[in-house]
Amino acid sequence: MTFPMTSLGLAVLLASAQPIAGQKHSIADAEAHADHIWFGYAIVPFGDWDGDGAGDFLVGAPRESIRWTSDRVEPRPSVRLISGARKEVLFVSTGGLGFGTSIAVLGDLDGDGKPEFASGSTTSSAWVCSGADGGVVREIGSPFPSHEKPLPAGSIVAGPGDIDGDGSPELVVSWHQYDDSNWVQGKVRVYSGASGEELDGAWRIDGPWIERMFELPDLNGDGVRELGLAWPTAPATVKVLSAKDGAELFTLVPQGRPTTARGVTVASIGDLTGDGTPELALGACELVASELLEPGQSSSRPSGEILIVSGRDGSTIRRHAEQNASPLYGRAIAGGADFDGDAIPDHVVTEYEDRDRNVERGRICFYSGKDHSLIREVYGRTFENLGATVALIGDVDRDGVSDVAVGCMYDYVGSHNPGRVLVLSGKSGKKLYYVPP
Repeated sequence: MTFPMTSLGLAVLLASAQPIAGQKHSIADAEAHADHIWFGYAIVPFGDWDGDGAGDFLVGAPRESIRWTSDRVEPRPSVRLISGARKEVLFVSTGGLGFGTSIAVLGDLDGDGKPEFASGSTTSSAWVCSGADGGVVREIGSPFPSHEKPLPAGSIVAGPGDIDGDGSPELVVSWHQYDDSNWVQGKVRVYSGASGEELDGAWRIDGPWIERMFELPDLNGDGVRELGLAWPTAPATVKVLSAKDGAELFTLVPQGRPTTARGVTVASIGDLTGDGTPELALGACELVASELLEPGQSSSRPSGEILIVSGRDGSTIRRHAEQNASPLYGRAIAGGADFDGDAIPDHVVTEYEDRDRNVERGRICFYSGKDHSLIREVYGRTFENLGATVALIGDVDRDGVSDVAVGCMYDYVGSHNPGRVLVLSGKSGKKLYYVPP
């Protein structure tokens, strides 16, 4: 079984190809010639872009390529906007290598009524794209000094909102670059939404490579969303920071499943305690294939775990680790919608295999926010690798409940490791459709 590569691995895979940055293509051309590769690496809700009353969503395909002829293939990493109701591609945005590895919705920067979005990459650039047509409107360069010989590099993006109060939402980028001795360096910077330049007087981080960065709601009431940074300690923790000034609000520490920075995730799951502040769920898993077990046999490694914590102070509310779950349980989390109709927000957790240690299938668990009991579970198909990513994308089937999009990263019948996205009903768990079909 394979897992999403680090940005270094992706950069090495595509190092021989020339990136095509800032170029738009017609939907017809893209559908006719595109090989979707790692489609679903990132999934982000985008509101009701087309005004049809249903949620739409952005999907990253950081290893997409265009096959023009049998011997001519060009890398064309993309972000696509998908109509949730009609399952259609509304626009295609392209950038440099690894474009679409991370996506952040920023807000309306140009006053046209459509929110702009940003994409990270596996290059020394990040991009801001138009929410109207996906065109690249701004390229932001790495703060690392340039080298005569290009070195593996990358960026991860997040949109915290308007930090400086000028009416334009800002962009936070976590950068990394390897040096000549193969030692990775990291920097986190805040960029003005108005100018694209580093924000004057803004906080910054230098030193550790922040490999995963999570957007969180406003937890301290300062009007700006917070950030969760997977801190590369051993074992990894998640530092929750104010995006306004970089102050650390609290640190989240897995209790039973020590792991690396790539194995932790944190997400808002709604206000469970009634104190007006959304709670958070911390997932900790092991990003390697688990062993196949015989019936009744126990794993030699601890399962992944979910820690439910207060969004106000980070204190533990509940720890959850399924007895039969695998080490890959807790790979991705999303929450805040009421799936069971009890007026308390619920959440979903992915397991990047399933109870029977079927490492090519995957499982999605819907949990009650009231007591973390299992509402329902949905299994992927054989070789689907369901659950690398998950997002609540709004109500696409117009039944009053937000639906769920899940990344199926690697395979399906009739194609070669393209990746696709499965959309599930939040109300019933029914599989609504796949993109591509």
